[in-house]
Amino acid sequence: MSGKTTTVPAPVNAHSHAFHRILRGRTHQGENGGAGNFWTWREQMYAAAAGLTPAGYEQLATAVFAEMVVNGYSAVGEFHYLHHDATGAPYAGTDEHGMELALGRAAKAAGIRLVLLDTCYLQGGLDALGNAIELNETQRRFTDGDAAGWLARLARVREARAAQLAESRQHLAPTGGYSPTDLAPRLAGAVPAPSPRRRPARSEEHT
Repeated sequence: MSGKTTTVPAPVNAHSHAFHRILRGRTHQGENGGAGNFWTWREQMYAAAAGLTPAGYEQLATAVFAEMVVNGYSAVGEFHYLHHDATGAPYAGTDEHGMELALGRAAKAAGIRLVLLDTCYLQGGLDALGNAIELNETQRRFTDGDAAGWLARLARVREARAAQLAESRQHLAPTGGYSPTDLAPRLAGAVPAPSPRRRPARSEEHT
């Protein structure tokens, strides 16, 4: 402390979904003029996700990362599951990892340290009995089909983002699953074990 000024470490945003910025002020009203709830919000979120392109994603992420910087944040953990195009197919050719690269460019432009939390998404949710629900049309762009497909894509992402990851402000962390509803038993044992040079896998749970 010097005089009336206190210096503290910059905060870290450990849970970001950059594309949710497009939902601001748009999800409070539900059906028939009633109040919105989680389920109406979820449908609007899926609608927003369905229309995203790498260029649009980069614009949204740059804006929200810049807002973090001007409010004092120094780093962000970006939960990322928009892996493929709107049909669920990988982007063609050299653009296969367009979404991941877009987030990296956005973080660099905004001047924030990025940990890209690459998420394994295998099922659409759980029914009342706890049985797996198939992926819906939008969720198909989130999935790699199975845990082996996710790990294979993750290796390709690491190679494609080699230049970004070489910068001290960029990291890639495999994330076992985003929530219990999309984290299938098929994932068990598939998450890579941590090593001295690799950040441990994570699972972000919503209950």
